Amino acid sequence: MSGLDLYLAQRTLALLFVYAAWAGFGMGVVYDILRISRMLLGAAGFSPSKGGASRTGKGRILRAILLFAEDVLFMLVASVTLILLCYYANDGQIRALAVVGMLGGYFVYVAAVSPWFIRLIGMLLHLLHRLLRACVMVLLVPLRGLWSRTAGRWLMRGLRKRKERMTQKNIQLLTDAASRGFGIAEEESDR
Repeated sequence: MSGLDLYLAQRTLALLFVYAAWAGFGMGVVYDILRISRMLLGAAGFSPSKGGASRTGKGRILRAILLFAEDVLFMLVASVTLILLCYYANDGQIRALAVVGMLGGYFVYVAAVSPWFIRLIGMLLHLLHRLLRACVMVLLVPLRGLWSRTAGRWLMRGLRKRKERMTQKNIQLLTDAASRGFGIAEEESDR
């Protein structure tokens, strides 16, 4: 080894930078996939209802564990990508150009593509949610009919009888109060 073999052609360095930028762009895609998984699980505040399990202690702990695991996974994937990039494109030598290229590609993705991608995925998830809800409602129509013919009738009959009893009781109380003058005569005698 004479030391001259460490110098690479400019073309090789340029290709290393281009490959690193594409790898960084791919890391942005990986990060968005992890973000989508959080959207699906409702752990990042993307859930339709802001309350629920995320406000309780268990929900907070599960969210923290999920975020930590995804961060560790992302760092692991980014490290392995950098090592493999340097191994195949630069004979295993880590160069600052590879790190700068990966960071540049990642930040270009995050600034330019990610907002549109996340918005699109959010709309698709909302559409999927509405579609699943409509399918469930269509599937429940026969059960609604069965409910209204059997248990629903009995329940409604019982509620109607209770309402009639309460109405009769209120009529009796008002009739008794009217026969006493609604207590108006007592108030005038007190003055």
